[in-house]
Amino acid sequence: MSNVLKALEKSEHGYQMSTFKPLASSPQQVNSARSNMVWIGVIALPALAVAAWQGVSTWQHAIKVQQALSEQPAPVVEQPIEYQIRPAPNFGLLQPVMSASDEVSEPEVAAAEVVKTSTKAQPSGAEDAAKPKSSIEELSDKEQGMLEGVDLSALPPDLARKVHSALNQDDSSLESSSNSLERRDWINLAKHADELEGRLPAMNFQTHVYSNNEKKRWVKVNGTEYKPGEEIAAGVKLVEIRAKGSLIRFRDEMIFVPALYDWKG
Repeated sequence: MSNVLKALEKSEHGYQMSTFKPLASSPQQVNSARSNMVWIGVIALPALAVAAWQGVSTWQHAIKVQQALSEQPAPVVEQPIEYQIRPAPNFGLLQPVMSASDEVSEPEVAAAEVVKTSTKAQPSGAEDAAKPKSSIEELSDKEQGMLEGVDLSALPPDLARKVHSALNQDDSSLESSSNSLERRDWINLAKHADELEGRLPAMNFQTHVYSNNEKKRWVKVNGTEYKPGEEIAAGVKLVEIRAKGSLIRFRDEMIFVPALYDWKG
């Protein structure tokens, strides 16, 4: 019995040893595996090199394209402007339109202001000084002719009487003023230029405004407007403004200056 048990133990031990025995690799199998890996590496290496070269080339091309786009100026698109040339409308001859405000509604015609402006310097000699005076007289004659041609019958009776009386008063005032000038002791600057040359300051009477209303009378001398009673130059005072000239006082001496007269001093 003991022999049987010993035999069973030996057989079981042998079975276990045969089952768990490690498998040993032969040297030929190891060398074969290594050679396969080498061949795989040799075959894959060119493909990897080609892929790397293509990647580098693509990257360089992208950089060049980006630089070219950045250096290239922005495109300018020119669009033509459409226009048409049309002839200007023909309005014909323009005629002034009279409004109700232009009609005479009040006796303002009686003011009868005389305004004269000089755009050029007048001669200072005694002979040439008579030219602006004669032109002023011509203007007065023309204005008088225009006033004589006014048809007062178209105006209301009251307004016609006022205008007629104002015109008559204007003529009488001008006549009386001229007579008073003749009676006064004054010197005509145009006729006595030699006596006052070098003493009387230079004065250019550029504008002469005369009106029946004394407050509206003024003259422009050397670019400045003056009224009676004001000093127009050093030691020269404007005393009175008449229809055809002005009276000035210089060193207690009354001097009559024709309208629009340019005194050189």
